[in-house]
Amino acid sequence: MLPGASPDVAGVVAERVLRAVRGVTVWTPAGPLRPTTSIGISAANVESIDLGALMRVADIALYRAKRGGRDRAEGAGDAPVALPKTLLNA
Repeated sequence: MLPGASPDVAGVVAERVLRAVRGVTVWTPAGPLRPTTSIGISAANVESIDLGALMRVADIALYRAKRGGRDRAEGAGDAPVALPKTLLNA
């Protein structure tokens, strides 16, 4: 969660996380493991949102990153997610 961050800033943070994880080597009896990560990014520009809906959008982007080859970040789109009124808190 990056409250107040733009999608561009979230993308920069995601790239930093990806680079950090790429630099990790886990030594095991079977040999070295080099983990990778996949990141889904979603954003909302409304004050009161349904956190569950925002997480579902990020989850969709996450699985798109995994299908796209893993070890990458995918955003929900170029613009912040516009959540339908039915997903907003009352």
